[in-house]
Amino acid sequence: MKVTLINMPIRLKDVPRQVPVGLGILANILRNAGHEVRMLDLNALRLSKPELEKRLAELGDSAFIGISGMISTYKFQKDLINRIKELYPKTLVISGGSAATSVPELLLSKTKLDVAAIGEGEKTILEIAEHVAGKRDLKDVKGIMYRKGKKFVKNPPQEWAKLDELPWPAYDLMELDIYFKHHNVINEGLLKKRARAYKSMNIISTRGCPFNCGFCYHLFGRGRIRYRDPKDVAAEVKFLKDTYGVDFIDIIDDNTTVNKKFLEELSGLLKELDVHWACASRVSSLDEKTVKLLVESNCKLVGVGIESGSPRILKNMNKQSTTALGYRAVKLCRKYGLSISPTFIFGYSGENFSSMLETATFMGKAGIINQFFTITAYPGTPLFEDHLADMRNDLDKYDTYVEQLDDARYLLHNFTEWDDKTFHRMKDLQFKMVLAANVLFSPILSAKVIGRKILRSISS
Repeated sequence: MKVTLINMPIRLKDVPRQVPVGLGILANILRNAGHEVRMLDLNALRLSKPELEKRLAELGDSAFIGISGMISTYKFQKDLINRIKELYPKTLVISGGSAATSVPELLLSKTKLDVAAIGEGEKTILEIAEHVAGKRDLKDVKGIMYRKGKKFVKNPPQEWAKLDELPWPAYDLMELDIYFKHHNVINEGLLKKRARAYKSMNIISTRGCPFNCGFCYHLFGRGRIRYRDPKDVAAEVKFLKDTYGVDFIDIIDDNTTVNKKFLEELSGLLKELDVHWACASRVSSLDEKTVKLLVESNCKLVGVGIESGSPRILKNMNKQSTTALGYRAVKLCRKYGLSISPTFIFGYSGENFSSMLETATFMGKAGIINQFFTITAYPGTPLFEDHLADMRNDLDKYDTYVEQLDDARYLLHNFTEWDDKTFHRMKDLQFKMVLAANVLFSPILSAKVIGRKILRSISS
């Protein structure tokens, strides 16, 4: 049968960067089962409305259509699903990814969606194909919610995939030329002036996270992590290098560095392949041995969620981290020339002027000048479940809230004791406090960082 898989557009104010490897894996799973698959990557193509209509008009021969998207694509998904069902009312439409997993009942209520796939989709997509072929009843498909008359039925959860049994993504079906136009530019060392454009590709080496931060959404399981065989990861990287000339690998796991044995084997194999790479970590994982290992294996950038310089806020977040570990991570990365990309969140429950001062002091002493994400409670996170779960009782209010979810830029719910107007003023003040603290505690460092940011803004 012919299957169409559609990738939703994200971060429309930015160029398309992240190749949809998850959807690519589903494509190859279906192809290996004998199905004909095409991918429509709306994130890469960024089609106008007439262009989109033209593409949708070509999908009439699809046995079923699968849509994948993050929760921030919810509004776009609503419009797209309803339009597809208008064009092809008899074609089964399934949605997967973090939107379908975290708000399945909302998607089914507010659209003509047939099936919401909850969690990982590799096994579910094959069972859906069997259903469409008349070989399996929908009630026997694990990991889905679907409409039955006026009711929604939620089936038992799907089993977790064994990562080493999964195929690599169907790179030949992707819009790689578009993604390759937007190479990563990495400053090689936080205070070094060298920069280089790479031909980059994002891959996964693990799924899940062993931690349980209150603001973080986990599509692949909370409190657990699964690993690919490092040799299989390296084989995929070699394929990308030999086939497409890729020389930079962005490992988009939640946390690549937590298991030292795994990291040692993976980094050694990547070093042998002579590619540069980046990954995400926690500050608690960035001890001196680990940072040296990353640098020696050509890792150029590590992303870390420091989030706050206030011990009290870190505890509220269930971050299981300390400011001392944050200082250590920044200091070691600077010492060995590893670029570090830290993130910070403003407005978590309990945020006040005292915590603002602690965060500014931390960033000043660490020589970090960063903007802040605005705390956002995504459905399915502990933060949402603890404070906003009752919103599900009012679907219209819930729908409005989820439609506004984005990349944590806007205030959707205020968890502080300030009113909303004061909240925005305090967030602006927080950044000014960070600048002042940097001038006070790290004057030479801050002058270089600020100067570089100005030069980048001018050049861009």
